[in-house]
Amino acid sequence: KALKNVLIFKRDISIYNYAIGASKCEMEMNISQSEDCSSLLTITQLQDEIYPGTRKKNTQKVKVSKLVDFISSNELNNNSLIKIDVQGYELEVLKSASDLLKKIKYIYVECSFKELYKNQASADDVINLLAANDFKLSGIYNFVNDKKGVSLQSDFFFERKINN
Repeated sequence: KALKNVLIFKRDISIYNYAIGASKCEMEMNISQSEDCSSLLTITQLQDEIYPGTRKKNTQKVKVSKLVDFISSNELNNNSLIKIDVQGYELEVLKSASDLLKKIKYIYVECSFKELYKNQASADDVINLLAANDFKLSGIYNFVNDKKGVSLQSDFFFERKINN
């Protein structure tokens, strides 16, 4: 609702009240005390230790659909960028976009090295899926480390190897 209010005068933007995943279904969203940490995956104790105040406060049923249900490859040009920051559900979003990946040139995605959400995909999983789809890792940004200096997560920038 807040996003709709911010974008009320933008005619070329569509807002869909769905989570994105590999299949159409209904799931429980784990609502965090800090709403930007909410996820379709269970919030781990490590997440709350590293980011105090991100513990789950409740759940909410949400509709889940594939990205291809909202964007067709015809709507994309060969310079399209997709940005993904979905609290551990990145691999599922990418799986839902398999038909679109051929038209996307850049992908900017947050990936974790430690399990902040139960059963989340690792950075390696995301890198491997994108490498299999002709993307190369071009940069890693915004490293987040724990108090001991162990890397927890970063933003990864991928670029298509072959421009179709």
